[in-house]
Amino acid sequence: MALSMSRDLLAQLEAGAEATDLVPLLEKEYDAVSGVQEQIALFGGQLPAGGAARRDCVADQLTELMRLDSLSYGLLSRRGVRLRGPRQRRSAPRSV
Repeated sequence: MALSMSRDLLAQLEAGAEATDLVPLLEKEYDAVSGVQEQIALFGGQLPAGGAARRDCVADQLTELMRLDSLSYGLLSRRGVRLRGPRQRRSAPRSV
């Protein structure tokens, strides 16, 4: 669901949707991503049913979700939309 919402949001952004049309999509995407975060927390580091193959599939979906988020965030920023809330920073590798 989160991937679907992110794809819909990106398509609307690319089509030049008005801010009034984007707010409901952003809210729905936020709810979907929050649900994903809650489900990940429930696993507590344990492999889901299906083991490594299922884990790899979920990892691929999360990678795609982060890619879509980055594209949408960039488009929103270029349009002057300021988003509130936590934003993951890409950390630089630590020197040893």
